[in-house]
Amino acid sequence: MGSSADRLWAAYELAVRIGLRRGELLGLRWSDVDLHEGVLTVRQALQRVGGELLIVAPKTQRSARRVALPSECVTALRAQRAQQIADRKAAGANWKGTAHGLVFPTKNGTP
Repeated sequence: MGSSADRLWAAYELAVRIGLRRGELLGLRWSDVDLHEGVLTVRQALQRVGGELLIVAPKTQRSARRVALPSECVTALRAQRAQQIADRKAAGANWKGTAHGLVFPTKNGTP
């Protein structure tokens, strides 16, 4: 189960089913996701600017949007959250993701 393809399953679901762009996926925070209501809000994106990863506001007002989540996406995000909790436990003191709260960080929590 622990292959990198599995790690990206939820990201692929969101990209394919609701059309999130790569930067929007990578900038998505748990605080922007409501699994109970089945919606997420695109508020920011992660972009590489001059070799640095930066969180940026969406390019246009249309890019900042609320999106209804199909049940497949809710299921995938629940699995992603469980995976992240396991990653955080495995990383222990090396976990760096607390400040970001990102849905799709690296294995040690960085963007």
